[in-house]
Amino acid sequence: MDGANNPSFPSLRALQRLSLAVIAMVDGSGMPGARYGVSVSPQVTGTSMKSPADFLVFTVRQAREAEAFGFTRNECCRNLKTALHQHWQHKTMGLHGQAMKPKIPRSRGAQGRPLSECIVEHAVPQMAIVNWLMELDPLTNESVEALLRRYFTVMLVTEEEHARLNASGLRSIMPPDWDGENVFARYDAVGIEYA
Repeated sequence: MDGANNPSFPSLRALQRLSLAVIAMVDGSGMPGARYGVSVSPQVTGTSMKSPADFLVFTVRQAREAEAFGFTRNECCRNLKTALHQHWQHKTMGLHGQAMKPKIPRSRGAQGRPLSECIVEHAVPQMAIVNWLMELDPLTNESVEALLRRYFTVMLVTEEEHARLNASGLRSIMPPDWDGENVFARYDAVGIEYA
């Protein structure tokens, strides 16, 4: 049974408050989020609006601390991947969920195909972007936004095109000869045409 149909399941707001209370206890400041240089999100307090970049900077700082503590990069970046999806792809780009899938640009091979035959693909792999965010210096709202505006691109590709990317070894990395400019370099390497 999901939380929406279970009255004993805590609300999202209650879970957010609990998470922030735990962070405040752990960092000893008494202020949720103070350790990471941000204040409480508006969804919890309603006092101020935070930008998607605010949430991402907060999450990168948490992930860096988790990595320094001893978590693997993959373990500590799960929340960062979720934050990228929710606060950038959804809130900034408006390309989240099944309802938005028709708005996502398509490869030439995916044009005219039913959405059920298309896969949402990050032109620059999300793990590459996560790694760049983890190394970003200085870590500011402006530097995060600049990186994401330049490299965070989603595209609908066919299942066959997706399989080609996986088979090529380029599922989660850019080609070794990538120039740092062409966000579609993986697609070029495996013959995926884009508009």
